[in-house]
Amino acid sequence: MSYIANIVAYLVQYLAHIISYLFHPILIPTYAMILLIWCNPYKFGHLFYKDLVFTGDSLFILRTTVLNSIFFPLFTITLMKMLGFINNYDVKTRNERILVYIATFIYFLSTFIAFYKLSFHEAITDVMLGSTIAVGAALFITAAFMKISAHAIGVGGLLAIVLSAINLSVRDLSFVLMATILIAGIVGTCRLLVDAHEPREVYAGYMVGFICMALVFIF
Repeated sequence: MSYIANIVAYLVQYLAHIISYLFHPILIPTYAMILLIWCNPYKFGHLFYKDLVFTGDSLFILRTTVLNSIFFPLFTITLMKMLGFINNYDVKTRNERILVYIATFIYFLSTFIAFYKLSFHEAITDVMLGSTIAVGAALFITAAFMKISAHAIGVGGLLAIVLSAINLSVRDLSFVLMATILIAGIVGTCRLLVDAHEPREVYAGYMVGFICMALVFIF
C-alpha cells in the first residue's frame, strides 16, 4: 500500500512540475497576446476559413513578445546559471529571484516601450505595461517582505486580461474565463504541492497580478 502511495505522490509531484512549466510567468504575456488576437482577429490579426492566421502586425506582436518575454529572459537566466549567480533554473531563493526579476523587468519594459511607440492597440500595450508593473511589484515585495509567487502573479494577471478582453472580443469568452479561473487555482495548488511557496505567498501573488493588470486596463 505504501508503495502505491509513493507512486501516486511521485506522479502528483511530476504533474505539478509540468503544469508549473506550462504556465510559467514568462509565458503569460505570449498567452495573453494569442488570446487578444484570437478574440478579435479584425483588430489584431486576420481570419480565413474560421482559422486564425497570424499576419502583419499580429505576427510582429507575437514575434516581439516571444523574443523579449521568453527567449531573452531564458538566455539571461542561463548565463546567470553558467556564471554562478543562480544555482538552478527554479530560482528558489529570494536573492536569486531578485536578479531574475531585474532582468525580466528590463525586457518587459523595453517591449512595452516598443509597442507604445509603434502605436499598437492599447490592449496590446496594456498587457506589457501591466506585466512590467507586476514584475516590478514582485521585485519590491521579494526584496522587502517575502518570496511572492511569480506563477500566481502571472495567472492572476491573465485572469484580469481575460475579463478585460470580454469588451473587445467578437467571440463568447465564457468558457475561456471559466478555464482561466480553473487554471489559476490549479497553478496555485501546484506551487504548494512542490513546496515552492507558502499559502500566503500564493494568495499575495494572485492579488498583485490581478490588481496590477486590472488597474492598467481600467485607467
